[in-house]
Amino acid sequence: MRYLKFLIFSTALLLLTSSLLAQRFAIKAGLNAANVTGDMIDRQWGGSFPTNYQMGFHVETTVAFPISDVFFIQSGLKYNGKGHRHYSQATNAFLAISYVSEVEARLHYLDIPLTINIRIPKIGCETYVFGGGYFGVGLHGEKNFTTTFSNRTSEESDRKAQFGDGGDYKRMDYGGLFGVGMHFGALFIEVSYAIGLPDLTTTPDYAVNPTDENNNRNRLLSLSLGYRFQKKSKK
Repeated sequence: MRYLKFLIFSTALLLLTSSLLAQRFAIKAGLNAANVTGDMIDRQWGGSFPTNYQMGFHVETTVAFPISDVFFIQSGLKYNGKGHRHYSQATNAFLAISYVSEVEARLHYLDIPLTINIRIPKIGCETYVFGGGYFGVGLHGEKNFTTTFSNRTSEESDRKAQFGDGGDYKRMDYGGLFGVGMHFGALFIEVSYAIGLPDLTTTPDYAVNPTDENNNRNRLLSLSLGYRFQKKSKK
């Protein structure tokens, strides 16, 4: 967990410095629609299956460092829900077993975003666009299974998602981030999209994908509602 300790220490230092230098501090929270690229591999019975969006949430604190009246740099700390959902199905003739299973993977990360924000000329409200990247580390997660067998019986089960070597997913995540937002006084609304770059797969399935990659990269669409604290100007 040395990566997590380093990440928390760096963010705490960033927030402490920002209290002296930044003109803007904000908090925000909202909903995520998370998915991964590529198909998920069923390692027990074989086969690959397309993924669907999994709903989640995020909570974030941000600080902004103004460069000019138009540009400012923004960073912070984000507790971020990612993951995916997919169906798998298989038949084993030897065991006379067939099933359809819905799998929900809920993964939780600690992300540090870093973006450049650009204000757009005011038209009714303050609008801005932003772009940059993020670096994150997987904290914890769970996988839920709802399985229906050929005899129409069903069962539900869950287990913890494992990060790191030998686990379900690689722990480190990073990628691009862009979006748009609008301020209404102290309140603001924001829409963003994150594109993960590393393949999350820890153990490639050469029989299914001989290229050594399953291309399971995080994708995240977020809707945020936030509140901005503005420093009072000195008289």
